[in-house]
Amino acid sequence: MNTKVTTALLILVCISHVTVKGSPVLGKGRCICKGSGYNFIRPKNIEKLEVHPKNTFCDKVEIIATLSTNGDEVCLNPASEAVKHLLNKIIGKASSAKHGIQS
Repeated sequence: MNTKVTTALLILVCISHVTVKGSPVLGKGRCICKGSGYNFIRPKNIEKLEVHPKNTFCDKVEIIATLSTNGDEVCLNPASEAVKHLLNKIIGKASSAKHGIQS
């Protein structure tokens, strides 16, 4: 009877090891963007812009632009001056629209 219990525990440990091995350690490394991304993109080519803040899955800010030309999604470099300028411009327009200010 002892051998059956030992064998069952051994099988249980092996199964749990396989399950844990496939899980990410600490949740990092699940970023959408691989690399730093584009430093510049023409605003007229952007259909949609998404900003993903740092989180438990990815330890960096990710900016994803959907292109109006073909619907592809590309990553933008959040450290790029051109991308920062683009975001500030969009935030300014959104803020103005929220407060009823027209330019």
